[in-house]
This record gives sequence, C-alpha cells and structure tokens, in this order.
Amino acid sequence: RAARKIRDRDYTCKHFHDDLVESFPELRLYMVQDPNACTSGRTPDDEYQRTMGALFAIYWILRLDMGGQDGFCFGVDDEGWWPRTSDESPADAVEAEQWKKRVAFRDAFDWGRIWSLLRDAGLLFHKT
Repeated sequence: RAARKIRDRDYTCKHFHDDLVESFPELRLYMVQDPNACTSGRTPDDEYQRTMGALFAIYWILRLDMGGQDGFCFGVDDEGWWPRTSDESPADAVEAEQWKKRVAFRDAFDWGRIWSLLRDAGLLFHKT
C-alpha cells in the first residue's frame, strides 16, 4: 500500500509508518529487551530509530513537491504527522540554534538535483 499511496496528498507520514509496520513484521524484532541483541553494538531501539529514519527520508524525498523538504528538515507535528515548517517557534535557545541550521540547509540544498535523480532513475515521472 505504501508504494501505491506515497504520492497521494492526504497520505501522511503516520499512514506511511503504519503501512511499514504492517508490511514488515520483522521490524518488531527491534522491540526485544536485550540491549546486546544487535551485533552493531547499538541498542535495538537505536537500530529501530535508524531504520525508520532511513525509510522516512525516502518518504520525504519522494514528496519534495508536497512539503517533503520541510518534513525532511523539520520533522512532523504531533497531530497527524504532517511536516513542520520553518515558521514554528523553537522551545529554547539550543533548539533555536538547531532550527537555524535546519532552515539554512533547507534553503541552500539543491533539491532539484534530487528530483532529477529520482526522475532519471525512473522512480518519478510526469503523468500525461
């Protein structure tokens, strides 16, 4: 379902997450309580976060024209997992500094090159 819906405007990151968890039951293996369960030396929770972060990056990159840049740089809100925007106010000085870096990255990065890469790879195409 995720592959079919990922370009639908009303398909949130939360929907994507839920579809991933349903499609890949092996993600539950990260929920074991043994902190030595991973050969990487990281905790199972760290590995789960890394895996989901990589999958969310794919979600946002395939949606660059639908808030994907903001979602990639700023994450999601707590409600429907919609992309946060640079207009939001950071909670404190430390977060404000991080927020400035995220805004600078979002504004300076050449998102068009990513879009071209996806299109040239046949992952995105224009409907005619």
